[in-house]
Amino acid sequence: MTKRLFFAICPPSPLCQIIKQSITLPVESRPVAPENYHVTLVFLGLMDSKLTVEICRRMGQVKSAPFLLQFRQITHWQKPKVLCLTDPESNESLIKLVFQIKTIVEQLGVPIETRSFQAHLTVAKKVLRPSFSEVNRIAWNAESFCLFESVSVSTGFSYNVIQKWCFL
Repeated sequence: MTKRLFFAICPPSPLCQIIKQSITLPVESRPVAPENYHVTLVFLGLMDSKLTVEICRRMGQVKSAPFLLQFRQITHWQKPKVLCLTDPESNESLIKLVFQIKTIVEQLGVPIETRSFQAHLTVAKKVLRPSFSEVNRIAWNAESFCLFESVSVSTGFSYNVIQKWCFL
């Protein structure tokens, strides 16, 4: 059986509610549920269970100290029609983490996206006419990352944690 998988970092639950309350979204948009807020690190796509077990086993090789993750602007991406939190500055710790995960996954023969990584947290989808308020700096200490399964449900998607790895 295959599952649609991705690696991500999630903001703490209390911060998810703050994010939701601090952003005024366009009327014609589909807000992302706060419990689904995440920063995608690497999208894997459909994976069988045997390969998933091996990916999880090898993620123990990933090394990172906890680091500050921050977003200071809201951005509209026209092609996917989403509003997301972004930051004009790159985060070296985050980039190193993504590189480690990609390297391990590629060693297992899993094809992954070749476009450059841009940290973002999607807050709304199906945004046709972007109108939104500015956002105050949103930040938290990233202390772990997870492998998620994306499950289609009547309201959109549900993201279930398969495994979590804490930073040292």
